[in-house]
Amino acid sequence: MEKVLDHSHAYHKTAIHLAVFMVIVGVCLLIAGLAIPPQGEIHSSVLIAFGEIITFAFTLIGSVIGISAHYKSIIKQILTHNEKVSDQPH
Repeated sequence: MEKVLDHSHAYHKTAIHLAVFMVIVGVCLLIAGLAIPPQGEIHSSVLIAFGEIITFAFTLIGSVIGISAHYKSIIKQILTHNEKVSDQPH
């Protein structure tokens, strides 16, 4: 079971790193939108792209954490059931 938990922990870290990277890209996109002429004005398409990036990043984090939590509970149920079955005399 420890291998499964370690494996899911790696997915959590990967998802969080990817989400952080996407947020950084989104912020860079906003900065670029300010720097490109006309300076000081961010076009609505840049704001929409930033919103899409943020939505995707946090959806990724939520789904990975939710899915791994669901599978952890299933694995715990299976292991508990197997322990009960193995403890019973045959």
